Amino acid sequence: MAVLLAKLLPQYLDKDLFPVINGGVPETTELLKEKFDHILYTGSTGVGKIIMTAAAKHLTPVTLELGGKSPCYIDKDCDLDIACR
Repeated sequence: MAVLLAKLLPQYLDKDLFPVINGGVPETTELLKEKFDHILYTGSTGVGKIIMTAAAKHLTPVTLELGGKSPCYIDKDCDLDIACR
């Protein structure tokens, strides 16, 4: 899922405003020391708890998509009925 998001998101969102960073524990640990406007994480519940704890230190809003289900981005021009299905 992470590889797919890294490929697709830059096609639809400004890659300078919405960077996608895939990595393991060392990369994540370093990233979480920084202050962000918002964190979107897709992955395991265990790592999600770490993300949430780190985000709370800076009061950073977080979107957690846990368990690898169906992440999506919905903008103002979408057909909401189709997106919800």
